[in-house]
Amino acid sequence: MNSRPPHPPVKRREEIAGMFDRIAPSYDRLNRILSLGTDQLWRRRTIRLAGVQTGQQWLDLAAGSGDMAAMGEKLVPGSNWVAADPSIGLLRILNRRDELNDVPAVLAGAEFLPFPDGHFDGVTVAFGLRNFEHPEVGLAEIARVMKPGGTVAILEFLAQESGKWGGALPVRFYLDKVLPLIGGWVSGDRSAYRYLAQSSRTFWTPAQLTEKLVEIGFIDVKSYPWMGASVTLTIARSGGVKA
Repeated sequence: MNSRPPHPPVKRREEIAGMFDRIAPSYDRLNRILSLGTDQLWRRRTIRLAGVQTGQQWLDLAAGSGDMAAMGEKLVPGSNWVAADPSIGLLRILNRRDELNDVPAVLAGAEFLPFPDGHFDGVTVAFGLRNFEHPEVGLAEIARVMKPGGTVAILEFLAQESGKWGGALPVRFYLDKVLPLIGGWVSGDRSAYRYLAQSSRTFWTPAQLTEKLVEIGFIDVKSYPWMGASVTLTIARSGGVKA
């Protein structure tokens, strides 16, 4: 449980970080436009369902420009946040936000976190898990830096179970067709938004994410499907990491 994994190869992590560096200047504005503001609603729900409390220490991983940490401090005054992300461009934007002056910004990928074992009461990851170079290694690192009984809350676009698209089909059309078009027009980098849309189709399903968490040693895994089941909040507690 306390052993740190070997440092992973950095090629894909550098590619993803570079992509976010390129779109960083328009990142927040596009998030609001593309989600019609619902991305903030999802973060609000995440903070509440995760049970963040005053005095607790939380890590927002793949923090981007700091929206989750900002929401946590707003909803739970006295909660303490650290933001970690591999994109220096996004962290520079985070550092310019007045409401996040007291939030340390750490340049780090998920697979090798510069924090001691059992340090955080909880960890949030919003739309970043599928961008980890090695998601299983990243989840194990999350478990390592969490206190026993701590909470992890993962908000993500996950793939759908076979034959269960249903009401999610209009959402998939939006993600696959509309998002790259608008995202590319505003940011000037259509390929980045094409990747962000397509990556959710090929990533884990909610059931697979639950299976991965249980294999690592998390317990009490709960899933909350939103937006036609295209957006899923997965919450689990640290129950001790399996060797």
